[in-house]
Amino acid sequence: GSDDELGRVVQAYNALQLERAVAERKLREQQDALELLVNERTAEVTQKTNVLQTILDSMAGGLMAVDKNLIIQTINNQFIEFYQFPPDVAKPGAPLRDILLVRARRGDYGDGDPEELVQSRLEKYRTVIERYVDLLPGNRRVEVVRTPTNDGGMVLVCDDVTDRIKAEEALAQETEVLILPH
Repeated sequence: GSDDELGRVVQAYNALQLERAVAERKLREQQDALELLVNERTAEVTQKTNVLQTILDSMAGGLMAVDKNLIIQTINNQFIEFYQFPPDVAKPGAPLRDILLVRARRGDYGDGDPEELVQSRLEKYRTVIERYVDLLPGNRRVEVVRTPTNDGGMVLVCDDVTDRIKAEEALAQETEVLILPH
């Protein structure tokens, strides 16, 4: 508390320490508020993600979305079940290449080197094929609609059409029998 030079230095030092302590407290309060906001937003995003996944898994058809780098962004259970993918391969964040490799190795794309078959498929994914029927394990067939997204990715929606195709084939055979002369 003295008025001499040493006293003024001590007072200035104490004032600086007090300012520093106040600034640190304000910073901690701001960090706490920011952390609370981040936690609230994270919980909100998690809740919305869970609702969206529930909706996607409630669909009768399969759905998969990939980004411009062909990385899976979302995939529903039906898509995984239709194609009988291992769950560790068919998940958000996984490369599309991995699920194509599963299909190539089990023979879905015919004979040939699986790596070459996958590369050929990946090149085709860069061009838009709007609609096709895919043959799956168990002689199941799914109709796939592949639609590009504005950001360079794509969405694939598929529906099991096995029963419809069998019914169409049976009708065609019956029609042939009816038309043939007896």
